[in-house]
Amino acid sequence: REVRNKNPYRVGRGVLRAATLLWRGMREAFNSLDESIWFTFWRDFKRAASNTKAVLFVFRENTAQVSTSEVSVDWDLWGPLVSVLSFSILLSMSATGAPGVFSVVFSTVVLGSIMLTLNVLLLGGRIIFLQALSLIGYCMLPTVVAAGATLASTNKAYRSCLLFSSVAWSSYVSVQFVSASVSGNRKELATYPIILLNVSVAVLSLVNI
Repeated sequence: REVRNKNPYRVGRGVLRAATLLWRGMREAFNSLDESIWFTFWRDFKRAASNTKAVLFVFRENTAQVSTSEVSVDWDLWGPLVSVLSFSILLSMSATGAPGVFSVVFSTVVLGSIMLTLNVLLLGGRIIFLQALSLIGYCMLPTVVAAGATLASTNKAYRSCLLFSSVAWSSYVSVQFVSASVSGNRKELATYPIILLNVSVAVLSLVNI
């Protein structure tokens, strides 16, 4: 009974925190109207490069925890856009229905972002849809790298090993990211949608490349 009584409060608190994060992002966007285009581009480029570095070097013990926490707070959409476009290009190089590849990848990422947002909010965490979209896009980077490496050989065992190793890598990254949004022992439950999406993306790569 106590757990049932606390759930609505936790969900409401998660929604309030998500609204606060959205308002902060909108306020930051309006504050950037007075700066030059070059300064905005350079700032966004450094942010995307820093977030990409946090994903690719997540196993470094001295910087992993700090960097992944920064990605969850200082997120962007440029890195995920490049990640989705690169993955779509890699799939379309060998897929028969190349024009529909991007729509499939984009729809998968958007659906996963919606599920991640709802899941984190129901668990009492704080996240917004665009933040979840950014985290999922960055978590796809290991799969994008593996998909590019599979072009070097047509051996199924080689490709399977690379892709499912990237699933483990992406899953580890997602746990580090989502841990900044969900506290306690609910991190595994919060990362379940991302892990499922990583497996789906890896299978899609294995079938089409």
